[in-house]
Amino acid sequence: DTGLATGGSDGVACTVDAKNTIDGSSNVFDGNGHGTHVSGTIAQTTNNAIGVAGVAYDACVIPIKALSDSGQGTDSDMAEAIAYAVDKGARVISMSLGYPASYSLSDFAGSASYSVLNNIPDNVIVVAASGNEGASNVSYPASHPNTIAVGAIANGNTIASYSNKGPSLDLVAPGSGIAQETRYNSTWGYYAYSGTSMATPHVSAAVALL
Repeated sequence: DTGLATGGSDGVACTVDAKNTIDGSSNVFDGNGHGTHVSGTIAQTTNNAIGVAGVAYDACVIPIKALSDSGQGTDSDMAEAIAYAVDKGARVISMSLGYPASYSLSDFAGSASYSVLNNIPDNVIVVAASGNEGASNVSYPASHPNTIAVGAIANGNTIASYSNKGPSLDLVAPGSGIAQETRYNSTWGYYAYSGTSMATPHVSAAVALL
């Protein structure tokens, strides 16, 4: 994702093996807020009388910055991030990112990320966002058969209008108005975000519990 910022009042209690696949360093500072938000849904500190809870709050997060602070990235950086996570012993890989839904799965057949996903070990589960275009097909990499493709539901338990759908969609989770502590515009606070990016870490955390 866009990395992980530290310094908030709540925070993720356990992080290990941070990696920036954009510049090769261990600096994963999140100047966007997106990566910190989704990490919080997975593992926000809990039982501390502050803020909100992480679904799998005893999990350790391997923060990997594969997207810039503008939320952009390359296939090679994403592929390196997946391979790095596997090498470091990750059991669940959570990806709240994706290409536009106008691309089909076959468009990525020769890509580095496709090759890495083809060779995911059996004991590693990959969870990815279906995308937010309201399209009738799921974005890549969620469309890859070795991932769990996650759509979003809105309040009232209905499929969110923005959530990409289609035969490659595996399940849905809460994705609208999800509050987590994150750093937005250099300010820490509890911000409510919406999108399949927010639904994905709910599923990743549930998988981690399992």
